Amino acid sequence: MNHASIAAIVTAACSVGAASATPTFFPALNNPSTSPLQTRDMNRLAARYRADTTNWNSRLEFDTMPNNGDQTANAGNGASRYADQTFSFTLSYDAGTGDSTWSVSGSAAGANPTSITQSMTGFTRLNLFQISTSGRSGPTTVTNLMFDTVGTANDVASSAFPNIDTQLNANGGPEFAETFLFFGDNYNLLDNSWTLSGDLTFGSFNRSNPSERNKIDITVRDAVPTPASAALLGMSGLAALRRRR
Repeated sequence: MNHASIAAIVTAACSVGAASATPTFFPALNNPSTSPLQTRDMNRLAARYRADTTNWNSRLEFDTMPNNGDQTANAGNGASRYADQTFSFTLSYDAGTGDSTWSVSGSAAGANPTSITQSMTGFTRLNLFQISTSGRSGPTTVTNLMFDTVGTANDVASSAFPNIDTQLNANGGPEFAETFLFFGDNYNLLDNSWTLSGDLTFGSFNRSNPSERNKIDITVRDAVPTPASAALLGMSGLAALRRRR
């Protein structure tokens, strides 16, 4: 990656700060070689839906440690409930009540609808969505993914989201894909109500229990530009000022 490309990415990361700014997609987080962003702390809201034959299938958690204080719901056992089925999902936040809700529904094979609500009391700021899928036992496809927020112009249309579909490497891969939607260092997703929604389709599985191998994860976090990227932005600005002179 050349200096011009790096400068452009860094400028986007550092300038998406005001409430009226355009949300920006990044390919990585907490990786200095590929991303100008890092998490501010360990706090996050995490939602997950996975195909499984035992244990939980839908989870919503709010804490700094995995599997601590999780809200879970069992959508029903049996791979047949998920294989070649499409589910609609919604992760939403209500600024009036301070609650977040993770809902999944819609399977012709009979998987039970799930809806889990979790209080967001204790969080002070969130500004980034981390969205990933796994297709290690068969295809996992996401369509109609979109973000809608109340009272601002920061909506993100389905056509703007990058492809995060996954499938077996033997069928062309990738088996894991993710994207990061950053709203800016100074933006706070907790200031307004919002909804992130889409459709999730599992294909045919190559094993009776896909377990963790086919799933979607959505994590909402607080991110900031890395010190190195901020310094690079400053250097780029100084160079531009010297050229103008």
